[in-house]
Amino acid sequence: MQTMKTRPTPVSFSHLKYGQPLAVDAWPVPRWTGIVPGGEPHVLDFHECLLVSSGRADLIVGDRTLAVSGPAVVLTPPGVARRVEVIDPLDLHLVVFADKAIDRLAWLAGPRTGAMVTVESGERCAMTTLAGVARLMAAELAAPRPDSSVMLDALLAQFLIVLNRARGGVETPVLVSRFERLLERRFRTDHAVAAYAGALGVSADHLSATIRRHRGVSAKTLIDRRVFAEAVRLVAAASRPIADIGASLGFDEPAHFSRFFARMSGGPPRRFRTTR
Repeated sequence: MQTMKTRPTPVSFSHLKYGQPLAVDAWPVPRWTGIVPGGEPHVLDFHECLLVSSGRADLIVGDRTLAVSGPAVVLTPPGVARRVEVIDPLDLHLVVFADKAIDRLAWLAGPRTGAMVTVESGERCAMTTLAGVARLMAAELAAPRPDSSVMLDALLAQFLIVLNRARGGVETPVLVSRFERLLERRFRTDHAVAAYAGALGVSADHLSATIRRHRGVSAKTLIDRRVFAEAVRLVAAASRPIADIGASLGFDEPAHFSRFFARMSGGPPRRFRTTR
């Protein structure tokens, strides 16, 4: 399977599609062939849930291919570049929602981000419930009222709870999901927990405590691990000066990068490069 090489097309959520700032959308889609015509690479700025009843397609993310065959649920978080190769057009309900929607549902464990997830439907009951909630969302959106945002929040909460139960996995709080997504965007420039806490509107202590409770390590450890993973990838490529790599990862002095690398790996980056 070929990997994506062209620049992904951005696809944005339309908050005013129904004449008021709603953060949830849902509609049935027969014979779905992808959100971007022609199966071109694209990246969403919203959460997308495909509730597939029939059909087959491959969703390709980098070198990974997710084979989708209904009945199944496929959840794609924001910021994940992908493309769709259709085998048999899919019949599905499409449910999409912006971060704004789950921000209002802070008590609810939101969908985990950072990877595409598929849920095969061994439980017909769960699929039936999800489809029913999706139809209620679509009906609400067909004739929006002043209180539609409240109703859609309630329906989305029910949808996500059923989805999490069907997945049978550990639920991830919204704050953790938002931090992990923000980390992917900012790890090259922001290495301090306070920077992420400020962007997320919480205190650094609260963010650190939440991350430790649900990930088993501190927020700072996750930041350092992400920076180091990228550093290893760039150093191993042996195509750029070490100082340039450090600068690209937000270190203002080469010595600071070398000390960081040595702390994480037990040796300086040059030694790592020569022993590969």
